[in-house]
Amino acid sequence: FFSSASSMAELGDKVCVRILRAHDLPASTSGLGDVFAQLQLGDFTTRTRTANDPVNPVWEDDFTFDVTDPYMVLVMRHESWDPKDYAGACKFAMRDIPFGEASAVQLRDSQGIASGKVVLKVDKLQVQAPEREMSGVIAPDEPVAQEFQPVVLHVIDADDLNGGLPCKPYVVLHVGDIMKRSSVCSNHGRAVWDEDFELTMHPSDSMQVLVKDGARGDTVLGSGVLSGK
Repeated sequence: FFSSASSMAELGDKVCVRILRAHDLPASTSGLGDVFAQLQLGDFTTRTRTANDPVNPVWEDDFTFDVTDPYMVLVMRHESWDPKDYAGACKFAMRDIPFGEASAVQLRDSQGIASGKVVLKVDKLQVQAPEREMSGVIAPDEPVAQEFQPVVLHVIDADDLNGGLPCKPYVVLHVGDIMKRSSVCSNHGRAVWDEDFELTMHPSDSMQVLVKDGARGDTVLGSGVLSGK
């Protein structure tokens, strides 16, 4: 599934970025311990799940997208959602991260002081070649290849989570090694996300859908499986 024709990402490449971990982060000014990584590349913005270790968090979350901008921005934020409360940030050229290797990138705080490092890995994904025009009829015993198809999943809402008790629910989607996650919702009675997620699925794939509680160490509140057919 991965291609290594070139060693570093170029504009137009489809890549999978895995945010592995961070280490030696400073403490949150708000006193909150949970931390997540926010990723931005051009107009594409997403975030990892919340890790409970504020100093050496581990995520190992995957994100798939097209390289539309030469630079990526990563920000380590605490669950306070205060824009000023972040553990460190970095901006780096995608060309500086070699494919298939775990790379550590220096983080700096708002004063430019070194504040730990984030470790990530980038892999280039193979793009399905366009079909060639063919004349004639396919013989009945000739296999027809099933291809990966783009899928847009619209996550709307969920009811009666956690028995009506307070929680911070969010949705996690897993297809193979790819993971997507929604924002955290503060309404515990009826959670509303109304978010779209773009994925690529093969007809033989299954998608695991999890609803987790960010307020209780990412406890699973509910789950289900969707077929790629």
